Amino acid sequence: MQSAVIAAAPTAGADIARLLDSNSAMAQLAAVNPADPVAVQAAITAAITAQPYLAAAGLPGGPQRGGAEFGTPASTEVTASQFAAMDYGARAALFESDPDTYRRLAG
Repeated sequence: MQSAVIAAAPTAGADIARLLDSNSAMAQLAAVNPADPVAVQAAITAAITAQPYLAAAGLPGGPQRGGAEFGTPASTEVTASQFAAMDYGARAALFESDPDTYRRLAG
């Protein structure tokens, strides 16, 4: 049964290790003919529905990404107080890089 579960788990969207460690899921799968891959996959899908923690976490290519990207600022929007504190050179650079924001703040 274990090899049938290992073969069917990825296509059913299950975490193989969690599925094999789950007594209730394996008891459910024991009632299924391991030679019938459709039945095994259906039983795995039912186990995932009953116990969502059995689902594979993340994407097939690796762990799920979370949090902010490193090296990218949270916001590049210039505020009115930041604009007021800018010297002439910084304001000129803002005008060159983002004229709409410059006009809105200088307005």
